[in-house]
Amino acid sequence: AEQRDRRTADARAERTLMSAPVSPLLSMLDREVARSPTVLLNDVTLREAEQSVGISLAIETKVALARALQEIGVRQLQIGYAGRRPEDAQAARRIKWDVSDAAIEMLVLAFLPSWPDALEACLAVGADIIHVTNRSSARLHAVLGITGAEAVARTREVISRAKLSGRSVAFVPSDSTR
Repeated sequence: AEQRDRRTADARAERTLMSAPVSPLLSMLDREVARSPTVLLNDVTLREAEQSVGISLAIETKVALARALQEIGVRQLQIGYAGRRPEDAQAARRIKWDVSDAAIEMLVLAFLPSWPDALEACLAVGADIIHVTNRSSARLHAVLGITGAEAVARTREVISRAKLSGRSVAFVPSDSTR
């Protein structure tokens, strides 16, 4: 009976871990809502769409897309890089004002020396979620002249500063399997 109870407890713990929210927005929700059959959509269209050669969305287009996404239930929008692209900062401000129900996620590239300015720009536009990314690519580290340990230390610093803002912080490593 004791062994069965332990297996049941282990299975329950595993289910809890597997169902734990991975999104900062979900972690802001209470447990009851997080376990409901609700699906959280985090849309990256407003950022990813501009990664194609020659594509640059006008701010009005981004606002219209954000409204359309909100209408279909998207509650989290990844806008872009406020510290690197003034257009992203302008779009984030407009979307925050015009599409008030959506959480705004802005990115900080921890591998760039300009990350403090990028973080300040994200905070200035009112980002609800600060998305911190760093790359594990040995080639990138060689180009930037930093070691893996320095990249980890920088990432910790970015995350620590972002957390001080009281905003939700998401860390997403990039190229982690290369």
